[in-house]
Amino acid sequence: MDEKITINSNGETIDIYPRQVDISTLREKAINSVHQMLDIENIAYIVYIDDKFDDEALKEEYIGHLLAIKNNGDKILSENFQSIEWSHPEPKFRNEIIRLWDQVPNKRALLFEVCLFLRDPESANVIPVLEIEECFGDRIKLMTPTQWVQDQYTIIKALKNNKRALCLFDFEFQNSDEILGNRNGAQLAKELIEIEDLSNKVVCGIFSHKFGAEDEDDKRNEYSVTYQINKEKFYTISKSRFSFDPKIAAFSEGIKNLLLLPYVEELKAQSTKTFKESNEKATLRIKEISPKTFNHIIQKSSLKEGIWEVSTLFRLYGILSKEENLRYISDVTKRATFNTAVKKIRDIDKIETGYNNKESNNQTNSLRESETYITGNFVNNLHLPISNGDIFKIKDKEYILLVQPCNLALRANDDNCGKRSYDYNNALLVPLKEGAKKKLASPAIEKVVKPGLIDKVKYADFSGFKNVPLDLLDLAVFQTSGDAILDMKVEKIANELIHFPWLERYSYIYKEFAKYEKALNHFKNIRDKVGANDQDIRALKPFIYAPECLKSFKINGEDIYDFDNRVFKFKIKRVAHYKSPLSDDLLQRFMQYLSRNAFEHDFSQPSISRP
Repeated sequence: MDEKITINSNGETIDIYPRQVDISTLREKAINSVHQMLDIENIAYIVYIDDKFDDEALKEEYIGHLLAIKNNGDKILSENFQSIEWSHPEPKFRNEIIRLWDQVPNKRALLFEVCLFLRDPESANVIPVLEIEECFGDRIKLMTPTQWVQDQYTIIKALKNNKRALCLFDFEFQNSDEILGNRNGAQLAKELIEIEDLSNKVVCGIFSHKFGAEDEDDKRNEYSVTYQINKEKFYTISKSRFSFDPKIAAFSEGIKNLLLLPYVEELKAQSTKTFKESNEKATLRIKEISPKTFNHIIQKSSLKEGIWEVSTLFRLYGILSKEENLRYISDVTKRATFNTAVKKIRDIDKIETGYNNKESNNQTNSLRESETYITGNFVNNLHLPISNGDIFKIKDKEYILLVQPCNLALRANDDNCGKRSYDYNNALLVPLKEGAKKKLASPAIEKVVKPGLIDKVKYADFSGFKNVPLDLLDLAVFQTSGDAILDMKVEKIANELIHFPWLERYSYIYKEFAKYEKALNHFKNIRDKVGANDQDIRALKPFIYAPECLKSFKINGEDIYDFDNRVFKFKIKRVAHYKSPLSDDLLQRFMQYLSRNAFEHDFSQPSISRP
């Protein structure tokens, strides 16, 4: 670890700086970790196929990089380049740098210095070629693509005693010939993988500068489709892992990902088999439920509580599928197979490479987002009822609805269909913000899960809560866009996709806003007669056009109603739902904040003099 750690202790921020470790020590640790992993996997050596191993190819890279530096108006001022005059015309400049190349005994070190100066993707393509042999010595075999083809897999066939090889193929070959043809590294890997007698003796990786570490999985999927390669048989590693990390820990981690591949794929296969069999049995159990019982659970109990029948169906399926998953894994043999796969993964994964990645993983963030939120597309297209944890965008700010679920539920019986208990109509919206982690020290601030944030947090600011009538928020249920819109030309909604108590709820909301529309029209008629600048009109205007519920959101009352089309647009939109139990916990903490005790001030403390 080479970065400080910040912790909060009793409201105080403390920075802890780790002991500085020499880069060479960290680099040695990363190299040793690769050797350890290769030993565990019984891999004799790494075979690295790259067209840059040709001396003439390296010379061309050297010339091309230096010309790029000159054309960019830059220059290398180190001792190695003191004899170069960067202002000379290109022909003369080219002769000077070629002369330098021919004179210098350690050409690879010279090119390495040029690449580090540029630090661009093309440099990333070259640096591994210059350094990798020094790192891994006899454990790595270097070959050009032509040499690989000419070898006809002899280097693989020679492996004895169940030894294997790890083959790294550069993707793009710039120096092709008749022997190689137009093939790239992915195609060479495919040819090797498809040889049945050899496929179990190799682990294949595409080692390229054409993508970054964050794009490795996407490129693996792309190459698998484009070149018809079995995705379970190869992995992609970005050259940037090696080129711009002096510790090369990122490269070691890439090798770990490659070696873990077969075991992770095996675990995935076992997992999907478990889910498939369990889901089939759960589905069969639903089929075996008697009509009377099924009707009671799905229809009658839902009607009694005002719950959408589909929600109850999903609840039932979740109960049965979880039970069947547990039943499946209770089998000792199946559980042992599962544990064995996990152990194989852990044996490799526990080897420390020294890699300290603080970048977000898009895939894990996306999965965590799915676990934490229901997107606006689902919430609004399904016309889901307003519920605790719903997130609304009002103008350009986000708010989360924090209200006891039972207070939000609509009754579905005949007498009170479409109504809430005790005609409850009060919504509490709490602002959602993003900011520094130190914000969490305040008792009025509570963290809200937001995957992907690294140096800041998302939080609910309890101190800024606002009261809003549920009449306004309920309107979002009727629009697939989630916008709070009410078309006064539509007195009743006939939509079988909306749960029927909400159709009744719409009628109640319509009646309330019909009164407001009538008042707006009367006021407009009077204003048109006496003039907009009339003193009484100006005095009444704020009360007519700006309802109290909208003032705190700074929504201009004149903008919410379209007189020509008879449409209310409240600039409120439901954008997501924060799932339970996270939203339930947030509600509980909000209630605790509202019920906090107040104490008299301590007058024994010395006063602070003010200038």
